[in-house]
Amino acid sequence: MRGAKLKKMGVLAGVPDIHILDPRKTYCGLFIELKTAKGRLTPSQKDVIERIENAGYKCAVCRSLDEVIEVVDDYFS
Repeated sequence: MRGAKLKKMGVLAGVPDIHILDPRKTYCGLFIELKTAKGRLTPSQKDVIERIENAGYKCAVCRSLDEVIEVVDDYFS
């Protein structure tokens, strides 16, 4: 049910949760997938992340707010 509701809202399966479309260093932008401590990537997420990385974007999987802050700080440093 949740998936159907998200699909109606226009959310695409496998696309990371956070998008920062600001080019830095050698990257076109930053995508972050949020997961719980034990959460796993779905096959769709793995495929999308690989395609995004091949297009020149940095992708990260973060399991805590501290990880998100670290990845974003590193990206903008």
